[in-house]
Amino acid sequence: MPYRVMCHLVIAKDQEGRVRYYYQSPVVGSSGAVIPWLSDEKAEQLLRLGLVERIADSTMDHQADDAAQTESEALQDCLKALEHLGVDLAAGAPTARTALRDAGFRFGNDVVAAAVKARKDAVRALSGTTA
Repeated sequence: MPYRVMCHLVIAKDQEGRVRYYYQSPVVGSSGAVIPWLSDEKAEQLLRLGLVERIADSTMDHQADDAAQTESEALQDCLKALEHLGVDLAAGAPTARTALRDAGFRFGNDVVAAAVKARKDAVRALSGTTA
């Protein structure tokens, strides 16, 4: 059952045990305002404290679509920023993060990692051509 965040921030583990950050007003790179799963104990605790509320699964599907679109837009913005800054196509995530941060851009680590991967995949795809 999904839950909506009712406070500024809820930190909870997902089903794989990874720590996730859920914001009432999500920032790029965060897990968003909807928590798709909570353990029974954590759900009971957060509900009792008024930090989350139960929502219908259909609400989660709509917000997941919105989140996917936002993540795609963030990825495109990050790719454009890396190109604008002239970051080498072979650069790794640490180099890309430093260049972006120094230029005043703010992207989540997962967005930067996805952008670096996309750039490297494109180079690999083109390296087989003769042009």
